Amino acid sequence: MKNLDQDITEELIKLKFSEFGKILSVYIATDDNGNSRGFGFVNFESSDCAKRAMEAMNGVQLGAYGALPLLHINIIRSLTYYSFFYPC
Repeated sequence: MKNLDQDITEELIKLKFSEFGKILSVYIATDDNGNSRGFGFVNFESSDCAKRAMEAMNGVQLGAYGALPLLHINIIRSLTYYSFFYPC
């Protein structure tokens, strides 16, 4: 995901995305001071869950900053989990 507000937490992302399937991990990139760099990852148990989340959450407002942008999405397959990333 990109364009994440500073007030968006991993817990909020888990809450919003968990309806699409089992989440294995959530990561928000931070700088050396612990401030959000405005992008992150959600790793799902299956590619179907990731696809449903991408379709449903594209353009949804998660914070005060605004909606998630139109996406060029990469589904990353690694051993047993699937991830999607809204590249910067």
